[in-house]
Amino acid sequence: MKKALLFILLFLSVSIHQELKSQDTRYFQFSTLCGGGDWRDTSFVAALTDTDLINAVLSEMERPFEERKFIIGDIAEGDGGFNFNGEHRFNWHFVTDKWQLAEVAVEVCDGCPFSNVEQDPDYWIGNIGFFCPWSSKPAREIVLTAVDELANSGNIKVYPNPASRQVFVQHSIQGKVSLELRSLSNARLRFVPELRDGQIELANYPSGLYVLLFRGEKSVYAEKLIIQQN
Repeated sequence: MKKALLFILLFLSVSIHQELKSQDTRYFQFSTLCGGGDWRDTSFVAALTDTDLINAVLSEMERPFEERKFIIGDIAEGDGGFNFNGEHRFNWHFVTDKWQLAEVAVEVCDGCPFSNVEQDPDYWIGNIGFFCPWSSKPAREIVLTAVDELANSGNIKVYPNPASRQVFVQHSIQGKVSLELRSLSNARLRFVPELRDGQIELANYPSGLYVLLFRGEKSVYAEKLIIQQN
């Protein structure tokens, strides 16, 4: 477990929209109701740059979830840099701008993201070439960013890392700074509106990879934090 945490994926879903640098690609998480019971079948991520398609997805998410259309489109090998569910990165992805939302589709392309496509990518990608999971509907928009791409350059010191009971934070960011502790699922676990150098208690958080998000007056900084409870 400890070794796996050190190599966990660098890409995190962080709901920061205006603070981060603007991006042309938009990412949407799809929730799916597959009957196999594996947690990796519960969601996946698809990307878009086409403005009309983006607006169509945003409009669809305003409807009740059960009334939303499902995704259908071309798939390719690899995660594309964005297709994941929690700590799991898929070995396939929807080709950006080569998918849409639909109300009906042939049964041959219906299935689950992990139990079906992940387990037999040669068949799904090589033979069928597209995917139409009927129960997979757009759930929310997310912002993907590698933590290492966010500005840091020595402004923040977090130690020890990995940590267990507590972590110490020092920073040289000018002006008022707030701190958020977020999980990989984007839940905000703790919020400190005005941060001072000092100690943050971690006893209530289970082992895993988290992100410490520092918001200054003009910049956003981030640090990966590994918590390893005994």
